[in-house]
Amino acid sequence: MNALLTTGFAEHLQRIIAAAGPTAVGIGLPGVHAAGQARRLSRALARQAGCPVHVTGDADAARCGAFLGRPGIVVIAGTGSVALGWDGERFAYAERFVLLSR
Repeated sequence: MNALLTTGFAEHLQRIIAAAGPTAVGIGLPGVHAAGQARRLSRALARQAGCPVHVTGDADAARCGAFLGRPGIVVIAGTGSVALGWDGERFAYAERFVLLSR
């Protein structure tokens, strides 16, 4: 779910976490880009879940999964598009968000 487009997304996430009963949670969400936004959501969900919760953007989660933490670049293209690269020391990020109406 896109954090920017889904009303009540934090409540949706909390229900998913509660149903799974995990000991720790990692979440990669579209629409979560600012570090402060991710930290606030992580803390709020962790308080409710009673376990550590780490929230990051979907591009960061994809990069970590694709390159197992090593340097690399991912591009996500859909309703919105993002490219994220990491050279082992620095990140580069580019985004284009398009909202399509129905």
